[in-house]
Parts: sequence; C-alpha cells; structure tokens
Amino acid sequence: MPMIFQSPGRTVFSKLRENKVKDLRIDKIKVQQKYCDIFDCIKENKATYEMQNSKWLKMKYDLEKCQTNAKLEIVEKEYLLFRDMLSMHISFSILFYLFHLIGIVSFTSLTFVYIVVAYFVLFFCVRTTSKKFVYEVIVQDSLTD
Repeated sequence: MPMIFQSPGRTVFSKLRENKVKDLRIDKIKVQQKYCDIFDCIKENKATYEMQNSKWLKMKYDLEKCQTNAKLEIVEKEYLLFRDMLSMHISFSILFYLFHLIGIVSFTSLTFVYIVVAYFVLFFCVRTTSKKFVYEVIVQDSLTD
C-alpha cells in the first residue's frame, strides 16, 4: 500500500543508491561497496520497502548490541521525544475538542490556529529527526569495518 510519507528506514537504501542523501559524513564509495547486494535488489525491483526497513533495523540492532554509542542513543532519544510530543499533542487536541463539544471549554479561531501550527511544527520535527536517526545508523555502520 503506497503511503504519502514513507518512513526514512523504508527508503534509505533507495536514496543512497540514487545519491539523494546530502549527509557529508556518508562516504558514497564505501556505501556503494558495502551495500551492493541491496542496491542490486533495488535495481532489479526485488527490494521492497519492508526489505529495506528490515535491513536497516538489523544494522541498528547490531550497532546497539556491539557497542554503546552515545551519539546514536542521543539521536534516537531525540526522535522518540518528538514522536511522543506529536502523539500527545494529537491526543490533547482531540480531548480539547471533545471538551468543546460537551461545553466545558470554548474553541476559538486562535485556539484552532495554535493547534494546527503546533501540529505542523511537531510533524516537521519528527520527520527531520527520523531522517537524522536513520542516517546516523548508516554513518555508524559504515564506520564499523
């Protein structure tokens, strides 16, 4: 099922293959050599989004198992923080709207603007930090040779 916004782990190898990743820490030659098997599957249209995501997750778990990496932990916690903030914002917005329907609070246009703007800001933060987290796993994996 096609999604409007694919999670970065599902598309990271496709973007690496097409040189669409603008992270200067990623050595393109090293990446082309290290992940050539995945790139071949992508070229032959055999690599699905799920396959790319499972390969990325395996890399992440291998990195976590082998060593404690402070940078990776910080980036992951940052992503989880913004993700949780967005889910709490959605929950509180729905709760606020329900309270408005019951008549406990008043829902003004300014309140609506705040809810929408905060949603988009948090959504942007989640998307940005998730890409940052995925690329950090790639960087750390390319350094472990």
